[in-house]
Amino acid sequence: MQIVKLFIFGLFLIALLGCSRETLKEEMPGGKGTSATATSYSAPEMPATIQTETAVPLTPKVPATIQTKTNVPFTPEVPTSVKENPTQSTPESTTSIEFNHKTIEDKTTRVDVKPEFTITSSLCQDEYGPTCSKLRLGDNYLTTSKPEKGYLYSCNEKNPSAPGSIESRITWIDFANNTWDFLKKLWLPGGDFDPGPGLYSETLSGANRQINSNNLPVDRKIGDWPMTDYPSLTEIDRNPGIPSSTSISYSYPIEPIQSLSPNCVSLGAIGVTKNGVVIYNAVDGRGEDAVAREIIDIFGGHPAQSDYHYHFIPERLDNEPLSDGHSGIVGYINDGFPIYGYRGIGGIEMSNDDLDLCHGHEHSPIGYHYHATLEYPYTVGCYMGSPTSRSHAQTQQRRQGESAQGRPPPRR
Repeated sequence: MQIVKLFIFGLFLIALLGCSRETLKEEMPGGKGTSATATSYSAPEMPATIQTETAVPLTPKVPATIQTKTNVPFTPEVPTSVKENPTQSTPESTTSIEFNHKTIEDKTTRVDVKPEFTITSSLCQDEYGPTCSKLRLGDNYLTTSKPEKGYLYSCNEKNPSAPGSIESRITWIDFANNTWDFLKKLWLPGGDFDPGPGLYSETLSGANRQINSNNLPVDRKIGDWPMTDYPSLTEIDRNPGIPSSTSISYSYPIEPIQSLSPNCVSLGAIGVTKNGVVIYNAVDGRGEDAVAREIIDIFGGHPAQSDYHYHFIPERLDNEPLSDGHSGIVGYINDGFPIYGYRGIGGIEMSNDDLDLCHGHEHSPIGYHYHATLEYPYTVGCYMGSPTSRSHAQTQQRRQGESAQGRPPPRR
C-alpha cells in the first residue's frame, strides 16, 4: 500500500515538472516559438509600418503645389486689370515701360488703347536717318540766344505754366535718357469726324507766291476729334480742341533771299503744307517737344482750339520724289523757302547731321531749302530768310495776348 502511494506521488511530481518546463519555455526569450514570433511580427512588422508611412510621397507634393501656383501667368492679368479701370492712375504709372513693351509686341496697348493707337513708318525700316525707338527728346534743345544745329532758335522763352501733357502718364518717353519711341507713342485714331473738305490754291503773281487755304487737309485725312471721346488718351493730354475751317492766306517771295543772320521762329504758324494745313514749330506751349509729348492723330495733326496744324511733316505728304530720288516740295516756310520731304539725293533719309543751323542746306538745281526729319526740330530750326507777316499769324499772337490777360493760352 505504501508502495502504491509512493508511485502515485512520483507520477504527480513528474506531471508537475512537465508543466513547469513548458511554462518556462514560453516565458524565456530563447525558445523557437518566441524567436519565430519576434522575427515575424515584432522586428519586421514595425519597421515595415514605419517605412510605409515614410514612403508616402508627401514631400514631392508640396513643391509641386507651390510650383503650380508660382507658374500661374499673373503678369498678363495686370494689363487686363488696367484696361478695365483706365482711371486708376497708380497702375498706369507703375505698370512700368516693361508692360507697355510687352503689349506693343503683342499688337495691343496699355489701358484701353487699341492697335490703331500706334503707327508705323517706312522711315523706321531703312538703314539711314535716326533710330525710331530712340529719338532724341527735344525738351533741352530750345534756345533763345542764337541758332545752333539741332536746336529750335525760338523767339519765345519756355512757359512751364502753359497747358500740356501729363508727364507721369507718358509711357513711350525714356526721361532718364531723354529719348522717345516713335513706334510706341500713342496717337488718336481715325473715325467719323469730318470737318469738311480741305481747300488749297497756289498762284504766282509777279514776284510773289500767293497761297490760300481753309486749313483743313485736302486729302481729308484727319483724326477722330474731339479727343474727349477717348478717355485713355485724355488722361495723358487733355486737349479739348475741335478742328474747323479757317480762312488763311500767305504771300511768299518766289525767290527768297537768305538773311545776313538767321531769324528766330515764333509761336503759331511758321508755314503751310501743300495739303492745306499749317505748320507749327517743334514745341508745345510750354516750350517742350510737342511731337514726343502731345497726343497727335495718326494723320500727323492736332488742333489748337479750332486751328488744326502739324508739328512735323506726315510721311504720306512726301509722295512726289524728284528724278534723282530727292523728295519733292511738301510746303513753304514763312520766309518763302520751300520745305522738302525726308529724303535727299539718292533717296537717302536726312538727319540733323546732314543739315545746317536752320535745318536746311543748299545744292543745285534746287538752291537753298529746308528738310523734314523724324528728329527734333522736325521742320525748321530757324528762318534762313526774313519771315513775312500773315493774317493767320497775327490771329495766333492775339490769342496769346488774351492768355496774358487771364484766359487759357491756346494748345499747340
